[in-house]
Amino acid sequence: MIGVDTNILVRYLTHPTNCFDLPISVIFSQVINIRNIFMLGLDRITFDPNIMGGQACIRGMRIPVSLVVNLVANSKPVEEILEEYPDLEPEDIRQSLLYAAWLTQERVYPFKTA
Repeated sequence: MIGVDTNILVRYLTHPTNCFDLPISVIFSQVINIRNIFMLGLDRITFDPNIMGGQACIRGMRIPVSLVVNLVANSKPVEEILEEYPDLEPEDIRQSLLYAAWLTQERVYPFKTA
């Protein structure tokens, strides 16, 4: 599983007994993903189920990472993004791109054939 499903994490952290229907591998993968995000130094990427439905946002604001990445992908200059979103800082844009790159890492899992 790539990314962080905040619904699973909040469910597990607030009521662990409500997660008996989830495989431990699902819960464990979510914890590992959060650990990896912090190891990358992405301290400006936040997840809150009460903000933008739990999607990745910038510093707890209602500015999703996907918006920032989309603006950059469509050739919007950083200076214009910062003008249109005065709460953003250049480091927010940099970390948004790093987070997007991390999410899209290709992983190959070999399967053993019988």
